[in-house]
Amino acid sequence: MWNEKFPINRMETVEQFARPSDFEPGGEYIEKPPHPDTVNDTYGFFCRRSTGGTSFSQHAYGRALDINPVQNPYVTATKVIPLNGSTNRSNPETGKIVAGSVPVVALRRAGFVWGGTWRSPKDYMHFSTSGR
Repeated sequence: MWNEKFPINRMETVEQFARPSDFEPGGEYIEKPPHPDTVNDTYGFFCRRSTGGTSFSQHAYGRALDINPVQNPYVTATKVIPLNGSTNRSNPETGKIVAGSVPVVALRRAGFVWGGTWRSPKDYMHFSTSGR
């Protein structure tokens, strides 16, 4: 990705955005701005539960990476994360990940699965070694 000059908006560790007060007593992360996704931060490790789930996210184990969340949101029939995420997948925005793009090819080669291939939800920012 570096050699191909794929643009990364920003890359900072998540403690720049998430504080202990951003978590419910049961451990669920409260997604409220500013958080890594709304500020378009590319990140890997983040000890939190999976979005809408009860188990830990693959980020909590260091097995996942999210790239440019604003251009590549998590999308269900009723939800877009982040709220400022771009849902127009045909628009060739800088940093957008699509099938056959540099991140998909490079990370597949390294053993990662892209969330953009999932049936539902679509998690265009997400790559993981487990496929989850």
